[in-house]
Amino acid sequence: MVMTLILFTLSMLFAGHVVDFSLKRHKATNAVENRLVAEMSLDAISEWFCARSGDFIADEDFYSSLPKKNPVIAVPANFFTPILSCYEGRTITAKITDCHYDDTYAEAAKPTAVPQIPPIVHQDEIELSFHVYISVEDSKANTSNAVRMIRVIKNTATKERKTFIAETYFL
Repeated sequence: MVMTLILFTLSMLFAGHVVDFSLKRHKATNAVENRLVAEMSLDAISEWFCARSGDFIADEDFYSSLPKKNPVIAVPANFFTPILSCYEGRTITAKITDCHYDDTYAEAAKPTAVPQIPPIVHQDEIELSFHVYISVEDSKANTSNAVRMIRVIKNTATKERKTFIAETYFL
């Protein structure tokens, strides 16, 4: 009787470990997939922004010393539909913010840690900074966040614009 009780206890402990391992493995797999989706989303929105930065940033933005009251650049509705069709059950949110914003926007900038960076002048060049924030949430409320800084430089003499990715990190 004691031996049966010991065997039953050991089998229950083993089953508990198997279930726990399986749940941890499933959670780790979701975390990796969420990060992958966040990285793909970040790349897609960055390419879109870099290609269209001329449409979003007027010449006055480079020369203006006035910070923006509303620095958010709208992302097209359903932008992430192709990604979400491959990774169902997830929600992707994206926010692109001009880092030269007014102090009244500072509270709204805190949750996504948008730095406040005025235009930087280097001899004949003016540099603007933009903050891209991506959040991916799966059906079990696991979230992965990614941030990318993008710089846009305009040469005041040649009027040439360059847009490049400055840094990327995951939260």
